[in-house]
Parts: sequence; C-alpha cells; structure tokens
Amino acid sequence: MTAADSVFSDRGRPGVEAMGLLASPERRIASLYLLPLLEEFQESNALRAGADEPLDWSSAGGFRAFEYGGKTMVLPEGYTITADGSTIELDGYCFRADGGSRDCLNGEKWFRELGLDRLGIVVVREDGGWVVSVFETTGIVFDTALMRYLELRDAGELHLLER
Repeated sequence: MTAADSVFSDRGRPGVEAMGLLASPERRIASLYLLPLLEEFQESNALRAGADEPLDWSSAGGFRAFEYGGKTMVLPEGYTITADGSTIELDGYCFRADGGSRDCLNGEKWFRELGLDRLGIVVVREDGGWVVSVFETTGIVFDTALMRYLELRDAGELHLLER
C-alpha cells in the first residue's frame, strides 16, 4: 500500500480517533492540549443541538504521493468531506465549499514565488504504516518560504510577491 493510500485509508473516523493519523510527537501534544478542547467542543455542540449523537460526517476520494527534499508528501485528489449537509472538496491546492467557486492557492502569485506550489503534507513511516507529520510539514513550508524570500530580497525582487 502506498503512503497516500495508507495514511487516509480508514475514512469516516470521528475527530478524536482521527488523531491516530498523526505521528507520535504530534499525538502526544494533541492528547495533552487538543483532545480536552475537542471533547469540550463536541460536548457543548451536542448540548446546544440537543442531540446525543456525534457529528455525522463522511469522506471520499484519494491522495497522490510524491517526494520532495527527501520527504514523502501527499496532496488530495478529488477528496471530499461532508458533514451535516455541508461539503468541502479538496484537489491539489484547490478547494470548493458547498458547490461555491473553486479557489486555488497555486493561482496566487506569492504562493508560487515562495515555492509553496511544490509542497504537500509530509507523511512518515511509523509502526509499519504511514502517518501525517504536522511538525515536518510546518518545518519544510517555513524553510522553503524563508529561503525563497531571502533569495528574492537579495536579488531586489520582493515586488514579485505582490498581488
């Protein structure tokens, strides 16, 4: 099974169980800080809605994997998430909510100039499977953008980042 197929193969999990998609360091932080907030949010929404049932949601579609800087990355391909009648569609760097207009980050000049259109979500091998690494994804995004920004600054071309 490829990295792209493996990470997101168990679709339809509730939010709390979805933390299993994260790498071990991220799971530790999420369980300490995010889990209590998520549980409180779910409880308050259930009380407000007067329902004892969890959020009804589903997902479908896939991801494509690629290598960048020695890391395996994934991007969504025709991936949809539906929750309580609302749908978000993700495809590469593009998204559409509830059938509205399609917006694409790679259509933004600054996004391309900073080299972010070459990146995806970093996935790492852990315990024989693949999981998302938020830390590594963030590190590569910041490093890529910063290095490109410094190149543009040194060349006197920061104007290329303007809209």
